[in-house]
Amino acid sequence: MLYLSTYITLIKKILLLLLIYTVSRLGFFLFNLGWFGNMDFLDILTAFLKGILFDLKTILIINLPFIFLILIP
Repeated sequence: MLYLSTYITLIKKILLLLLIYTVSRLGFFLFNLGWFGNMDFLDILTAFLKGILFDLKTILIINLPFIFLILIP
């Protein structure tokens, strides 16, 4: 059971980082809304989804050594 709580904590931390990255992307988008005026909703949604995938890959690559150290019993 101890290991399960470690995994859940790790997933929560990764999701928190994804939330922070997404909020910062939203802030950047709203701050520079004039530059994105000719994009429709589907283009913006696609960009956000691809951005979330990119952020997830980046978070995992940067934190991979720490994740391995945490997961080793």
